[in-house]
Amino acid sequence: MFLMGAILLQSVFAPKKPLEEEGQPVAKQVDGADNGEANLNLANENQEAVDGVTESNDKADDPESANPDSGDVNPEDAAAEPAPSRVAEDDFVMLGSLAADGSDRYLITINKRGGTIRRVELNFRDDKGRYKYRDLVWEGGYLGCLDCLDTDEGIVVRCVGDGTPAQLAGVEVGDVIKSVDTANNSEPFTSAEDFETFLETKTEPDTEIELVVSRNGQDQSFLIGLTQKPIQVIRPESGIVDPDFDYPESFVMSLVNPAELDKAWPDLDSDMRDTNWEITNLTKSEIEMTFDLSPSSLEKMGIAGPISVIKRFKMPELTVGEENELNSRSFHLGFEVEFKNGSDQAHTLAYEIDGPTGLTAETWWYANKIHGRQTAIGYIAGARDIVGQNGVNSYVFYGCPEIVKDAQKSAPSYMYICDPFEDDERYRQLKFVGVDSHYFNVSMIPTGDEAFATNSVQAYPNRRDGRIPTIPKNARLQKLVDCTFIMVAPLELAPGASVTKSFDIFVGPKDITVLKKYGLTDVRTFGWFSWCSMVLLKILHFFYWLTFKTSYGLAIVMLTVLVRCFMIPMSRKAALNAQMMQHLQPQMKEIADKYKDDMEKRSTAQRELYKKYNFNPFGGCFMMFFQLPIFYGLYKGLNVDIALRDQPLIPGMQWCSNLAAPDQLLYWKDWMPAALGAETGWLGPYFNLLPILTMILFIAQQKLFTPPPTDDNQKMMHKMMTFMMVFMGIMFFKVPAGLCIYFITSSLWGIIERKMLPKPVLDTNKLALDGGTSSKAAKKLKKAALLDDEKRANEAEERKQRNAARIKKLNKRKRDDRDGKVE
Repeated sequence: MFLMGAILLQSVFAPKKPLEEEGQPVAKQVDGADNGEANLNLANENQEAVDGVTESNDKADDPESANPDSGDVNPEDAAAEPAPSRVAEDDFVMLGSLAADGSDRYLITINKRGGTIRRVELNFRDDKGRYKYRDLVWEGGYLGCLDCLDTDEGIVVRCVGDGTPAQLAGVEVGDVIKSVDTANNSEPFTSAEDFETFLETKTEPDTEIELVVSRNGQDQSFLIGLTQKPIQVIRPESGIVDPDFDYPESFVMSLVNPAELDKAWPDLDSDMRDTNWEITNLTKSEIEMTFDLSPSSLEKMGIAGPISVIKRFKMPELTVGEENELNSRSFHLGFEVEFKNGSDQAHTLAYEIDGPTGLTAETWWYANKIHGRQTAIGYIAGARDIVGQNGVNSYVFYGCPEIVKDAQKSAPSYMYICDPFEDDERYRQLKFVGVDSHYFNVSMIPTGDEAFATNSVQAYPNRRDGRIPTIPKNARLQKLVDCTFIMVAPLELAPGASVTKSFDIFVGPKDITVLKKYGLTDVRTFGWFSWCSMVLLKILHFFYWLTFKTSYGLAIVMLTVLVRCFMIPMSRKAALNAQMMQHLQPQMKEIADKYKDDMEKRSTAQRELYKKYNFNPFGGCFMMFFQLPIFYGLYKGLNVDIALRDQPLIPGMQWCSNLAAPDQLLYWKDWMPAALGAETGWLGPYFNLLPILTMILFIAQQKLFTPPPTDDNQKMMHKMMTFMMVFMGIMFFKVPAGLCIYFITSSLWGIIERKMLPKPVLDTNKLALDGGTSSKAAKKLKKAALLDDEKRANEAEERKQRNAARIKKLNKRKRDDRDGKVE
């Protein structure tokens, strides 16, 4: 049990609304028409800046007119009036739905500013129609992500997703939130932050609230039934690490200088990232956005235009029956980037695409994610790490802490999935690259007949305009730094031609059934003894099936019992070894007292005693090493398997409702010292009961079955072992509840097993168990005792003969002395 603890100690260190109404500002959303015509030209629409919600005008949307360096601005006018900023306001459109029928896999929020993905909510439900992957951090009720904005008029709703409780109740874009009524209590709001805090802390799923809004100057109220919040696999990054840093959103792109890949054209880069892209096609499941390079940017690049860049995101098509099935290739977005050359000249360019921002990091404060590179001894993983595959290396893994450490160097060495400095071109053949969290993954997978060739794919802390966020000094917080990747690829544009690059963006859970469909099985790693982990997990899932899929807690108990049953021979040998040690204690004490001041003679006497009884004092430890793959494999398996996520110990019980996390009996962060009770503290923000029970059982086993000490050194060793048990209880205070269930069951089984073993009867000639049944060890000891008797008899006969010879020789000498003859 002590070895088992040491192993763990190592591991620790809405339909598309609103339609346009009179005088109503909207973020336009259009469903696909039956005839397939849904082309929009939002750049030509009259989008007025009302109440500060949006500020879309020709200058904001036209990079050329917004650029003071374009040459079209009168210097006197520029001096009289500041030039307009190229940065546009956020303007959102939605793809997909959170409808309960599961007809769409995702609800996606698209930001026209930069043509990026802001948020991806996963709509995957269980047999009861509830979210299978809900947000485990958000404890309140969910009405939808409204992306509210504080204005002079109030809190303005900027987007309403299809199928969300808010959309079903009738809330629309442009509504100004006034208050919320719950249980006859009215709560007014003055900021979007207060509104979000209220929903998270003062509401609960499966309850109702009355939302009061102002629409066209008239107050309206909506009765909204709150639900659980679905997991946001991709979300805006903000908060803990650097709240003041302006993180870019996901899959932002730009054109870069092919001669100097690490340098962008500043004006063009700013335009592509910070101005609104024109939506040229929009349906419920697909969006097309276009960005036309301005003549001034093309001139600075030395390129003849026109050149257009088109982004397309497309939802997966679900067939009937696979809405709630993991065994389907439906956990991805289709992503295309098309480059159109409208000139009569050929161009050699390069384009840069950044990876996802804000991948969910819900387990960061308690989980110990396994570093995917098994040869990286001493390295640790972060909340979000970079993974990939090229034409040479089947799996590349860079942990967040090593990425952060490298970025802080004065001369970073950089970490490449596709390395531009290798002579072998296979290093630049991208198979996939992604951001990996504990239970979810987002990866870009090139599609097409030919291998996708890049210049480089580099792991890097998420950055903006070449800057990275402030890196915290706290090592635990450094694991939370948002890391992503930067892909740079060459681009050859023939005159009047277009080039399209296509990808599948996997956005889903790290369930082995799903990962196999995309060739991403390597991102689910178990570390050493992975073969043992996978076998044990298959058995665990079988036991879960035997419980009619009601309790993984019971399945863990059944698995533990099965494992301990297979270990009975080894456990029995270890127990008999301990009992033998206990029976030898009196003789050990006699030896210690007899040779108190002579360590050499004491050691010799102890060895002779062990030899006499054919006893190996380290035999029990050797048995534990044979069990190492099972202990370590099961620990890693329970730590990695997403099936345990959000699974309760007992269905319907609020406590211990997630076997993949600590049991969280009591929230104590508010009154505990930060060094102990914060997320970065030793114990975390919750008091957990199961680790305490585990520690008590460990100590009980030690007291019950460890032989009493015979000297001061052994007494000190016993005290150290007790201290180590307490220390391990502190170190393991944040381990998943499923692991504690395993340890508790295993400890109880071990105590019962040891109590049921009959005590051996020791003798100099035999070692037999009670009842007269001889053991193999007893027979070996008896044989050894007989050999010892025979040896002693032979030695006695030799001594007798030597004595007789000496006596005969002595008598002869006496006779010679009498006769006066001396030899």
